[in-house]
Amino acid sequence: MKKNAFDSNPAGLDRRQLLKAAAATGLLTAAGALAPRFVMVAWAAGEEGQAARAIVADLAKCTGCRLCEMFCSSFNASADGLPPTLGNPRYARITVANFNPDMDVPVVCAMCPKPPCVEACPVAEDPATGRRAIYRDKESGTIKNDAARCTSCGSCEAACVTGTIRLDSLPGAAQKRPLGMCNLCGGDPQCVKRCPAEALSLAPVDENREFYGQRAQAVFSVMAKRWYGGI
Repeated sequence: MKKNAFDSNPAGLDRRQLLKAAAATGLLTAAGALAPRFVMVAWAAGEEGQAARAIVADLAKCTGCRLCEMFCSSFNASADGLPPTLGNPRYARITVANFNPDMDVPVVCAMCPKPPCVEACPVAEDPATGRRAIYRDKESGTIKNDAARCTSCGSCEAACVTGTIRLDSLPGAAQKRPLGMCNLCGGDPQCVKRCPAEALSLAPVDENREFYGQRAQAVFSVMAKRWYGGI
């Protein structure tokens, strides 16, 4: 991984000071050496013979710039029936939760091995496909929604362990539907590709990784004590 001007942190700045310095100089990278590598993950099935891969967010590097939201929503605009634009974070599959004291927690779909969102869906399985209104796509391993069968009941939203799924309506849609489920951009996740701080990566899934499948507030509660001695 390429180095940047703050990798060594020669001035001994804490994370808050470092981010201010980075903003002042127009740099968006943050020092990974400031803290151990704490991560949030989302996984999807790998190709045959390969381990499932995950979107991994390094909390020590994330600057909260939210460019991941913009590039995600822009890349998926056509699939959402939206005009190609710079992107609307409202429809992004990844979101960044901001906290005080200073901490930014990227949140993506956890795509649990036994997804509670799918299990909670009250719509009967389709006899031909075996799918409910929300289901795991066998080819990509990602969670998808069948808008034609969805009743907008909100069961999946309530069951989502990370709080990623939300009921919302796309422009021109007659009813709300579950949004927020990561599709990995067809195997080339734009949030990973475009992150200027290199805080996001695609790696083999590890369900035992710290903070796997947890909500942003729970992550903040733990990390605030480690970084700031409590809140």
